[in-house]
Amino acid sequence: MICIPLQPARPIVVVFPRHVGCPFAERDIRQLVHLVLANPARFVLPSSPADGGAEPAPARKLQFLVAPHTDVANAREWFAAVLHAAYESFDPAATAASTTGDAPDGSSAGAPAAAKPDAGLIQEHFALFPDGSDRALAKAFGVGTLSSFGSLFSGDMFGSLSTLKAESSIMNRKTGGGSDRWATHGAFAVDEAGIVRWGWVAKTAHEEGDFEACVASLGV
Repeated sequence: MICIPLQPARPIVVVFPRHVGCPFAERDIRQLVHLVLANPARFVLPSSPADGGAEPAPARKLQFLVAPHTDVANAREWFAAVLHAAYESFDPAATAASTTGDAPDGSSAGAPAAAKPDAGLIQEHFALFPDGSDRALAKAFGVGTLSSFGSLFSGDMFGSLSTLKAESSIMNRKTGGGSDRWATHGAFAVDEAGIVRWGWVAKTAHEEGDFEACVASLGV
């Protein structure tokens, strides 16, 4: 297993989206946002005694660090727009989390939120970690480039684009400077000890990750 030291020690999910402006990059972020909004209590991590004392430490929330490959200004503009669109598109009546176990507050972790949470919740769980156009962080995780012309352009890819537009109103946004359309995408779940418990690197431009398995690998 890969071990990555984190300071302070905490579980995180690192997400490497496709190029800034790509509909598939927005699709992936939206899926994660909706997963959190569907059941916020699920993503509040169990507390442990602070410094060996009897009182538990303050509640922690699972963090998703998103590392797009573009300059900081473009990354911030894209990230803000994508998070806003994800929140606006969330429909609590049509979305539910499917997990087992009990949430930290004692409720069922599989129970969906009854109403749309406050938008501020997104800021508690999602943060931008600009990778830069050289993708140094992505390369350290083994996330490189697509292997062939067919892995980028295919009938399935164009079909997926049409589906996203029709069902989710997700379309191309402005391409960020330095973004590489041949760069692949992926995600990794890293536990509190810094060990990568789950990893995924896409083989095609339109491939979707199993984000339910991702968070479940951290015991969420």
